[in-house]
Amino acid sequence: MEKELVSKIKKRKEYLKSLGISYNESPKFSVIITSFNQKQNIRRMINSLRDSNLIDEIVVCEDGSIDGSLEEWCTLLDRPNEFVINSNDLHEIRSTARAIKMTNSELVCIIQDDDIIHHNSWINEATQLFNDDNKLGILGGLGAYTNYLTDLIKKKRRKGPKWPNAFSYVENVNIGPFFIRKKYFEEIDGWDFNLSAPGEMGLGFDHEICYRMWRFGYHVGHYLPYGFDNNEQQGGTYSINGVDARNKKVQFVDSYLREKYKIDEVETFKQKIKELNLK
Repeated sequence: MEKELVSKIKKRKEYLKSLGISYNESPKFSVIITSFNQKQNIRRMINSLRDSNLIDEIVVCEDGSIDGSLEEWCTLLDRPNEFVINSNDLHEIRSTARAIKMTNSELVCIIQDDDIIHHNSWINEATQLFNDDNKLGILGGLGAYTNYLTDLIKKKRRKGPKWPNAFSYVENVNIGPFFIRKKYFEEIDGWDFNLSAPGEMGLGFDHEICYRMWRFGYHVGHYLPYGFDNNEQQGGTYSINGVDARNKKVQFVDSYLREKYKIDEVETFKQKIKELNLK
């Protein structure tokens, strides 16, 4: 090994030691970020996540960006429990499945690289909700649905962290933020890969696993996070694939879910949800 390279390695090791941060063998909370060409938001997102003392680990699923995102993540994520998984257009189902496998955390939260975080209450409240219900398997903070995804549950936007988070049990929720209790995720065998092939847009896998959580006796909840903003239409699902392709995928997902989860079974989920929300 050349002396110049050895010198650079030693300087790098000295820098990492100077951070004063040790590797956490047993993290409790990991954030998984799906990344695809949103370089302009990376530095702000990292700073926001590091600002929370509840986040033990960051894992990035970088899926073939061409705007320099990979290099930006690798440069800025320099702490022991910060990882970058580089893949090539696999899309969310398969890239996040690998990320969930590699983390040792009890709780995992999936977010997207264009999400904007400006207050820590979003994660503080989510952690408390999981502590309050040991059967809570999934918690969402974007859309919440009932009646086979035909009815969007509308809740008023919070004006501040002291406003109620409007938590309720629901049939299913959208990704972003999407919290998972890892042991239940693994128990029910994770994502359903039948919903998309590698490289195809990954719609519906978040909704499907919510139904499966109810099938196995676990709970799905929804809350209004303050300090977390998501603009779904900024992502590649809309801008690259187009609205028509997305609508066709939505139709496929709807048919698939109705075939896999018959109406009689979904009615039992609804009854359980009603009972939980009345407590």
